[in-house]
Amino acid sequence: MSEATKSASRAGTGGAAGAGTGGAAGAGGRRMNPVGWFEIYVSDMKRAEAFYQAMFGFEFGDMPVAKPDMPMRAFPGMGDMEAMGITGALVKHADVKPGPAGTLVYFPVASCKAAVEKAKELGRQVYLQPESLGGNYGTIAVVQDSEGNAIGVHSRGE
Repeated sequence: MSEATKSASRAGTGGAAGAGTGGAAGAGGRRMNPVGWFEIYVSDMKRAEAFYQAMFGFEFGDMPVAKPDMPMRAFPGMGDMEAMGITGALVKHADVKPGPAGTLVYFPVASCKAAVEKAKELGRQVYLQPESLGGNYGTIAVVQDSEGNAIGVHSRGE
């Protein structure tokens, strides 16, 4: 992980860990999250699904796509417009390779310490040990997924 990514993580500017400033107005004037979708790039879809299922308990759904050479598996919440937060997909794309230098997505967890231990059990690296963001912003940590991507975890309770 680059020093810039670590600094941004510590400052709370990434994902759920950031303080946020509101968001754009959506249908009916409701405030919307400024991020509407994410993609996590993978080399091996089955391996990636198994990792995210073991790490967070996610069950992935089918996602029909216009490009059959770009398989996608939907994270939970796809199509549920009343659900909090955003959703996205695991994506296998010939032109995009997974790695730790991309955009950092944070997943909410009950405990960053427990999530780091789970990542270690799954044989993954820890890029940033649990670290308090100060104030009421909670704790973050950054670990490696099965494809080599850096992913963040965020807890409000630690």
